[in-house]
Amino acid sequence: MKISAHGKNLQKILAERVTYEIPDYQRPYSWTKHELEDMLNDLDVTITSETNHYFGTFVFNEERKKSDNVIEVIDGQQRMTTVAIFLYVLRYLYSQPRFSTMEGVEHRRNKLKEYLEFLDEDGQTIGSKFRLGDVNREFFDKYIVEGWAKEATEKEAIVKSFENRKLFNASKSIKTAFEFIQKKIDDRIAGLNDAEAIQQIKQLNDAILKDFEVVEIVVEQDGDAFLIFETLNDRGLELSSVDLIKNKLFKYCAHHRDFEELKDKWLDMIRTLDNSVVKKYLRHYWIATYEHTTHQGLFKSVRDRVTDYSFAKRLILDLHNLSQYYGALINPHNGCFTNQKLIVVLEEMRSLGFDLLHPILLSAFRKFNNDETKLYKIARLCLNFLLRYITVMKEKPSNIEKEVGECARNLDNDLTQLAAVFIKHAKDAEFKESMKLLTVNYSSYSTYFILAEYEHSLHNEMWIAPERKYVTVEHILPQVIDFDKSNEVGEWANKFSQEEHDVYLNRLGNLTLLGPSPQGKAGNRRFEDKLRVYQNDTSMLMTHELTNYATWGIEQIEDRQEKMAEKAVDIFTLDYSHVK
Repeated sequence: MKISAHGKNLQKILAERVTYEIPDYQRPYSWTKHELEDMLNDLDVTITSETNHYFGTFVFNEERKKSDNVIEVIDGQQRMTTVAIFLYVLRYLYSQPRFSTMEGVEHRRNKLKEYLEFLDEDGQTIGSKFRLGDVNREFFDKYIVEGWAKEATEKEAIVKSFENRKLFNASKSIKTAFEFIQKKIDDRIAGLNDAEAIQQIKQLNDAILKDFEVVEIVVEQDGDAFLIFETLNDRGLELSSVDLIKNKLFKYCAHHRDFEELKDKWLDMIRTLDNSVVKKYLRHYWIATYEHTTHQGLFKSVRDRVTDYSFAKRLILDLHNLSQYYGALINPHNGCFTNQKLIVVLEEMRSLGFDLLHPILLSAFRKFNNDETKLYKIARLCLNFLLRYITVMKEKPSNIEKEVGECARNLDNDLTQLAAVFIKHAKDAEFKESMKLLTVNYSSYSTYFILAEYEHSLHNEMWIAPERKYVTVEHILPQVIDFDKSNEVGEWANKFSQEEHDVYLNRLGNLTLLGPSPQGKAGNRRFEDKLRVYQNDTSMLMTHELTNYATWGIEQIEDRQEKMAEKAVDIFTLDYSHVK
């Protein structure tokens, strides 16, 4: 891998005797008057302040430079096209009768010609240095490269011919850009004498070529770009691994009859998931289907495996097909599933922020999409493992990412193998010991979830946990106690030192569930006063159980937490046959 990065002005870039080619898979030219106005304002600031302007990053792929004298524009195609249009406008202005015979104008006009076109020994044009993607190529060549100096009627004829073939709309922005830039400069020099006007044009000429600077990143193949950067800004538009993967797939599909259909499939996938989720989806899909990869290595993995149209098409269609199921992991109520137990489990997983096992779930959705009962059991098994492994045992997800991928790729009807992997990493005994000592963040969703699941185990199957907003997590040993009352019978300070209070306050055994109103009644009162609230003002069975304790101290917290830990082994079972 060879990568170089240099700061250059546009003059040095355009002085290269190469064709700058925008690949067919890149998006068509789309700059609006807003972006053009920004660029012209930047030129004004550059001229008045006599400082250079940073025009962003250009990423060039020189893979074909030696063989074809071609450099592919990976990033910066919108700016590159705009610069070409701008310089053609300057050529047009230099050729106007009022300026054409002025000193230095012919030389400047010829220099622009060298920057824009290949010339023979006689100075005649033999080709353009700019080759746009197939959507814009023909119009750019006809209207800009060949038509920049034509009369208005001739240009209208060019536009009409493209309209007749229903090809104009895709390239309309090119015509708009030329006309907008020309009008802005015309307005700029209106009312000036010829000398003042040509000076204004020369200032714009020098500013864009000499004072607009870019960082030129040169790679030997398009995939190398992603190895050194995550995103590049093209007037605020992000080039990420998703864009690179899309570009690579489209590159193989661009010249096939179903290209438009495949593009629509890709766009529909983006709409289904939203841009912010697609990157994670692509990685989880790749792990579930082919091999483990990191976020940074995703594009390289795709690039190395996708080598032809057939593979690219199959990949796009499969990604589109599975995107609705992945969408259910983000929004379980998206209509993909009807099994309410499955929807609830997916909702809990989303609320807990778990995505480690998404590759396994994605594989399950693919293989068992007609059996939502089975999908529920798999999802519940995954949820139980994640609760054990991450929330309670505090293990790092990265430790088992590769094994998760293997499970996803090998998933079959016999789920005992999957359960065995889960058990290996979160054995009952180890989980129970961790639960016995678990200290939690009382306000986190995971704490509410553990307590709600414990409460559910005390009811029949029909009990439904109330929404989090209707439930409060109650500290039995209060958060605030008065240590000045350590000698008074029944006061909390009589049972707990400051250090003990800090240690046991957020132990799971010291927490229960109440509604907002009962919690207000319990507050920081003595334990015997709280018991009346626990007995009379809530329907939570786990809270009623507290009336079995005559007092509340360290021994009682540890005793209750040990009982909760024993029950948690069954609540969060990893035995597939016991999942209910």
